[in-house]
Amino acid sequence: MSKIKDALPVPEQCDNCCSFNIELTTNDRIYGRRYGDWPHIYFCGDCRAAVGCHPGTFVPLGRMADRQTRALRTKAHDEFDRLWQSGLMSRSKAYNWLAAQLSIAPSECHISWLSKDQLKDVATLSADYLSQNYAALVRRKVKKDAKQEKRIERANAAERRKAEDARRRKTKRRT
Repeated sequence: MSKIKDALPVPEQCDNCCSFNIELTTNDRIYGRRYGDWPHIYFCGDCRAAVGCHPGTFVPLGRMADRQTRALRTKAHDEFDRLWQSGLMSRSKAYNWLAAQLSIAPSECHISWLSKDQLKDVATLSADYLSQNYAALVRRKVKKDAKQEKRIERANAAERRKAEDARRRKTKRRT
């Protein structure tokens, strides 16, 4: 079992309704069938809030969430992930930016740890940032991609020169 960075403790009390009726079960309790290779969850029998576990462990992925919170997490991830999955910003820079926007420590900046209000803020802040800075971010990406293309061209040219030199040496030895 690998060590989980910034792991939360196993829930003894529901983060949603404060009930102690928490059970370790599988995600078919929520979805009607099992999803994923590691379907283990902590489930509140009173309000039906749940949280999944890190693969191969029983360490919770975040805080327990009801249906509304899970929907907000999905929306927050959809908006936020666009910042880094598009290649316009690295994932670590995006999380550092988000932590600063939410006034929390980067080590505490996990979408599954955020409150409903914070999740709404994540979706709004991320969408606003992307729309306000999209042109500048695209220019930065184009410049970065051009540099990468030049690196690749130089590496290919060096390989061609090396192959040509080897061919010349081989031809020279024959004569």
